[in-house]
Amino acid sequence: MNRPLLRLPLRAAGTAPVRKWLKRGLVAALLLALALAAHFIQVEIETSRLQAHYLSEVTRDVGLSVADGPSHAIRFPPDDKGPYDTRLGYALLPSIEKRLTQCGFEITAQARDSECMLSIADRGLFLPYAEKDQAGLQLVDGTGATLFDARFPGRSYENFEAIPPLVVNSLLFIEDRYLLDPNQPNRNPAIDWGRFSRALVDQGARLVNRHQSAPGCSTLATQIEKFRYSADGRTASPPEKLRQIASASLRAYLNGPQTLPARQQIVVVPLAAQPGIGEITVSATVSPPSTRAQFQRLQPSAERAFHCAEFAGAGRGVPSGALADDRAARAFVFPASRL
Repeated sequence: MNRPLLRLPLRAAGTAPVRKWLKRGLVAALLLALALAAHFIQVEIETSRLQAHYLSEVTRDVGLSVADGPSHAIRFPPDDKGPYDTRLGYALLPSIEKRLTQCGFEITAQARDSECMLSIADRGLFLPYAEKDQAGLQLVDGTGATLFDARFPGRSYENFEAIPPLVVNSLLFIEDRYLLDPNQPNRNPAIDWGRFSRALVDQGARLVNRHQSAPGCSTLATQIEKFRYSADGRTASPPEKLRQIASASLRAYLNGPQTLPARQQIVVVPLAAQPGIGEITVSATVSPPSTRAQFQRLQPSAERAFHCAEFAGAGRGVPSGALADDRAARAFVFPASRL
């Protein structure tokens, strides 16, 4: 009598060890990838090498040219936004042009923005260009003699070298101690990653605890974008803050990947800013005698900066308008107050 054959399921020899080693390999590869990514991010934060390469390539084609006739390749700033554009009259150019055209005037030549500049403007960013910190009007006669000369603000530093070192060091001690570090030639001054990450953590904690303090993450570069080009010189929302950071980054790499000259210019600008001229719109009506009482309500670092500014002005000959009066001293303190 024949017995049925007993059939046993076939089992792959060594399958379990293979799967085990495969899982271990995937975990090891994932950990290695995370370690490489962390190292890459750390190097980029310290050097800004990729940012310098990419952003300098983006801004390489930023520019404009003047050609005959009216221009259709031009963008004007909104008339209800940045105090800087309002104070210098840039926001009024479309209405001025319209009124002049209605009076019979014709445009003989006008600027044409490059395609890159138009793209930046259409994306909602502030246009990067060589700004002026002082504006005015000068009239001369036929011999070249000055008949009238008015500038606003009336006092300003001509360049970075004209600022007393004590003033520079005081500002950097409060705001950004590594802004002018020569060992970081490609540094992006628009963002401080340590300050930015702390601000994100504090904002997240504030969702749970509304009493959680949430300090800002602005650097000097983003503060300049804020009090010049944001509406009323203030940050109204997180997207507006990102807009300031992106615009300041483009401006920093406008002349190439090395940003030390741009960072030195960043130090010059806050010293020339003061309430009442439009760039900072807070307490514009405060009279000079009430200045010290006003600053006592600000954060202690701003009050320390006030004393450093007074000492710097009294301790050496201050060039062309640097901290020579109460208004100039206020100009130094306001950026540090995080308004």
